[in-house]
Amino acid sequence: MTSLALLYVVPLLCPFSDSAETNLALNKHAFQSSEYGDSAVDTGAENAVDGNTNGDWYANSCTTTASHDTSTWWFVDLLEAYEVTQVIMWNRVNHSGRLRNLVVEVSSVNPATYPSAYRKLCSRFPGIAGAQENLTCNSPVIGRFVRISKIHVHGTIPFLTLCEVDVRGNLLQIDVTESNVALHKVAYQSSDYPNPDTGAGNAVDGNTDGAIGGNSCTSTADGDMNAWWLVDLLDVYEVTNVTLWNRDIGADRLQNLVLEVRSQLPVVLPIPQAELCTAFPATVGAQVTLPCDAPVIGRFFIVRKVNVSGIDEHLTMCEVAVSGNLIKSDCGSRCLKAEVGKRFMTDNASKFVTVLSPAECACDCHRNIRCLGLNYEMSTGTCEMIYKLKTSVDQLINAPGWKYYGYNIY
Repeated sequence: MTSLALLYVVPLLCPFSDSAETNLALNKHAFQSSEYGDSAVDTGAENAVDGNTNGDWYANSCTTTASHDTSTWWFVDLLEAYEVTQVIMWNRVNHSGRLRNLVVEVSSVNPATYPSAYRKLCSRFPGIAGAQENLTCNSPVIGRFVRISKIHVHGTIPFLTLCEVDVRGNLLQIDVTESNVALHKVAYQSSDYPNPDTGAGNAVDGNTDGAIGGNSCTSTADGDMNAWWLVDLLDVYEVTNVTLWNRDIGADRLQNLVLEVRSQLPVVLPIPQAELCTAFPATVGAQVTLPCDAPVIGRFFIVRKVNVSGIDEHLTMCEVAVSGNLIKSDCGSRCLKAEVGKRFMTDNASKFVTVLSPAECACDCHRNIRCLGLNYEMSTGTCEMIYKLKTSVDQLINAPGWKYYGYNIY
C-alpha cells in the first residue's frame, strides 16, 4: 500500500478586521467593457476609484462606456482576496437615470480574461440609482475582483456611468498549507458501484494503490450518465493544484474531466455556482498533477466526468490529493482560534444553526455581542454559539468531529 502522510493544520479563523471600514477599491486597477471615446472628457474606468465622488460628468471624475456597447460592465481588481460585504456607488448628476438595472458580482479570477468563470452574486439593483447607493451583499462573498454590470433593456440608453465605487470588506490572508487538504475528509459521489467496496471515501484514504480489487478505488454505478465525485474540505481554501491516481485495469475510464471548486454543497444546492479549476480532456495515466488555470477559492472540490460517448461510463479514481492554502481573515486580536476535537460545554442558552462553513458560523458569532465563542461540528455543519458558560470547571471536553473556536484561547 502506498500512503500519503497526514499533516493536519490547525486553522486560524478570523471573521472580520478593521479593513471593513476602508475603501478597498481606492486607487486600484479598474477596467470597463468599452471607452466612451470623447477626447474632451476623461471617462476612463479608473475615474471610479480615484477618491473623487463628484457627480459632474464634465469634471473628469466619472466613467462611461461606448454608445454601441449593450453588454456593459466595469470591474476593479482589489489585488488581494477579500470577503466583500458592501459596495457603494455614486451616480452622475445629469442623466442620472442611466445608472440602473445593475448586478454586482465578485470573482476569484479576472472576469475579462475568464469571462465564463463563475461570479458570486453580491447584490442586484433593479431600479434607478440615486446620487449615492449603498448596496449590502446578500451574504459576504469572497474574491479579488468586483464587477458591476448593467442589464440592458431594449429602448433604453446603454451607457454605464459610475462616478465612484467604494468596496468594503475584510482581508483574507492565506495560510500556506503544504499537506493534502483532502486527506481523510468527507467524500461523496453521484452513485455507488455495488461490488466490491468502491465508495467515495476510498479516494481520500491515503492509499494510492491502483488495484480495483484492493478496496482503494472509487467507482460510480452502471447507468450513471452524469458521474461526479466530491470532497468536503471542511474549511475554505485557495485551491492551486490537484493530483489524481488512476486504476491499473480499465484506466481509460478516467478521462474527459472537469475539476471545480464550490462554496456551497452542490448535493444540497444543485445550482451552477462552480468555479473552474481546470479541464482535462485526455486519459489520465497512472498519476497526473493538474494545476488550476488560476487559483480558486471554496470549500467543496469536485471532479466531473463529461459524457461524450452517449453511454454510461464509470468514474473511477484511486486517490485524489488537493493542494491549497487555508483562507483566513485578518482581524488581529479579534481572531477566533481553533481547538480541534474539543467542544466547550454550554447551557440551554446556546443557539444551534446549520451553516456551510466555520467562517459563516464565526461571522454570525462576531456580529452578536452576546456570543463568547462557538463549537462547530464538521460533518453536519452544526454551529453552536456560546452565549452563557456553565459553572463547571472542566468546560472544554474531548469531542471527536468538533472544533471549538474561542477568542485568543492560546
